[in-house]
Parts: sequence; structure tokens; C-alpha cells
Amino acid sequence: MKRNWSKKELTDHWEIGSEELSMVQSKRGKTRLGFALLLKTFQIQGHFPATIQEVPSVAIDFLAAQLEADPADALEYSWEGRTIERHRAEIRDWCGFREITLADQEQLKVWLIKELIPREPQPDRLKDGLLERCQGLCIEPPSPEQTQRLLQSALQEHETIFCERIFLALSHEKVAQLEALLVPSKGETEEEGSDWTPLQAIRSEPGRAGVASMKEAIARLWLVRDLHLPEGLFDGIHPKTLEAYARRAAVEEPHELRRHGGPLKATLVAAHLHRRCETLTDHLVD
Repeated sequence: MKRNWSKKELTDHWEIGSEELSMVQSKRGKTRLGFALLLKTFQIQGHFPATIQEVPSVAIDFLAAQLEADPADALEYSWEGRTIERHRAEIRDWCGFREITLADQEQLKVWLIKELIPREPQPDRLKDGLLERCQGLCIEPPSPEQTQRLLQSALQEHETIFCERIFLALSHEKVAQLEALLVPSKGETEEEGSDWTPLQAIRSEPGRAGVASMKEAIARLWLVRDLHLPEGLFDGIHPKTLEAYARRAAVEEPHELRRHGGPLKATLVAAHLHRRCETLTDHLVD
């Protein structure tokens, strides 16, 4: 979403300081404005812009006015090659930052898995948190493509660890009971066009409010409770994480759930049952 910068915000964030000015003015001709854009963007966002399109046009005009330059000079600045690499290195050094290394990325991945994902599993928030972490460590963050790969890898590894933890908390008997919920009823097969399973019955919503609806809700609630999931199975799990797994299990067809590996399959079904127990209870209370 495009941001509207007020005059005060432009002054607070995009005004070139006296010490910065001498460094900016040491650059030749039309590269001066491009260097200033890199410098101020890095100071504000903690990373360099990949293209001129990432810099607000109002900021370009504001910086150009300070340097008595033509805003069009920004379009002639080369965003690839030795010049911009040299400028980035100078700006990193000036700001006390360094380039990210493979070791840094591994450490960031561990931090994401152990610290951030359990607290804030939303992808957008993870990206913001990663950028903040890099700023705090005075490290230039990875490129957008590297960031995406890093987040995907961390999320996948976190899911593996999380599902293994839930799976190990379940007895073999309990896992078998959860898997049985995904088996079509006797005489009904996928080849015959039917995939009605016990989980489908638990998923389905009671009818319109009334005695019959209440009886349906009670029957489904007892069906869930009779499975006796371990007490505290999801204690300490972020509500958004639990909701994401429960929602995923609610929308996937039984044959899709059956294809997952044991830990993921058991976690999805258990999360859905846990959440379903809550919603059915709320339905009866209402």
C-alpha cells in the first residue's frame, strides 16, 4: 500500500544530515542522488531498495531539492554493477552494518524456529520480525528471494518439529483412533464416489436451532470427547498456530489428509478435534 508522507515525516526521515551531506556530495554528477536514495532508504528500512520503484516519488523529489539535482537523475542511476556495490559497501560501513553470511542465515533460521514462529506464525509478521532482527544485529538482511526461501525453510522445519512433538505425545492406540476417523464407512469407497468418514460426521454442522439440533451437537461432542485426547496436548501453543492446523484439517478432504505422513496427519486431525470440541460446546451454551 502506497504511503502518504507528510512534510514533517519527510523532514524527519529523508532530510540529509550535515555529516551525511559531505559524503553524499563527494559522489560524482548524477550518481549523487542515487547514492542519497540508497543511504536514506537503508537508514529508514534497514535494507537497500532493489529498484527505483521501491523509493517513494515524493522522497526522490525531496532529496533532489536538497541536492539541487534533477529528480530524473534517479532514473539514470545504475541499480546493478560495480558502482552500486561500492556505494552499498560504503553505506553499510557508515551505518555500522555488514553483509549477511551463510552462518548468519543459519542462526536466523534457528531463531525463527525457536523464538518467532511459535509466537507469531503469520508470514507477513515473520518477515517484519526477520528484518527487525537483522537491524538489531546490524546485519544487512538477505535479498527478497533469500528471505522467502529462509522463511519457507524455517516454517517447514518448525512444522516437522511441532508435528513430531504432538505425535510423540499420542499413544499408538490414539494414533490408530485418529486415523480411523479418516477411513470411509463400510461399503463406501472412493471408487464408488463416496468418501464419507467419521471425521465428516464430526465436521458437519448441526441444523437449525432446536431440540434436534441440540441432540446432533451433543452426539458430535461426545464422539469427540470419547476419543480422550491427552490432557494439555496443545498447552503453550499459540492460538493462531492451533487455528491454522484446525482450519487446514477442516478444508482438506479425507483422502487428502490420509496422504500426509503420520505426524502431520495426526496433528491436523487432533487440532481439528480440539477446536471442534470448543465450537460444539459454544454451540450448546448459546
